Amino acid sequence: MVSDETDSADPDATDGLSEHPAERQPGAISRTDPDSYTLGDAIVLIGAVGIAFSALLPWVSVEVLEFSTVATGTDVAGVFTLPIGGLVVGSVLYSPGVWTRRKFSAVIVLSVVSGLVALVYLLDPVTAVDVPQGVSEDTVSPFVNVEIGVYSTLLGSVGGVIGSALGRYS
Repeated sequence: MVSDETDSADPDATDGLSEHPAERQPGAISRTDPDSYTLGDAIVLIGAVGIAFSALLPWVSVEVLEFSTVATGTDVAGVFTLPIGGLVVGSVLYSPGVWTRRKFSAVIVLSVVSGLVALVYLLDPVTAVDVPQGVSEDTVSPFVNVEIGVYSTLLGSVGGVIGSALGRYS
């Protein structure tokens, strides 16, 4: 007797992927089903979008008498953090709910790298400023201010580390 329905006991009968949650096999993922995304995925996505968006925000400003200028992330290290954020978003969207050792390691490394880049500008914002020849960095340092882009990059990096740990170990 031939049946049009697949036998649920036969694992080769279907690939387990379906757009409707009730039709999927247990443990199968779907990139379009919001139920496939875990809390770790959500935290990593928010952090990675924050990292990428931070590259467009101001990172450092300089105000001396009537002269002032602002360096955005793309003027400084945001050219590195923008693609990092994009790579992390892509890795989560490619395999939601699945945290292999490779994906976990990649997200951790990328998040830590972007956090270290932001930490450099937080601890020494003068690195973003072209100090004129003959002027010491100590003279310019009091007039250099860290802006929102550095802080949001750090926050997004922390989110990437915490979210990937939640995704991998929960």
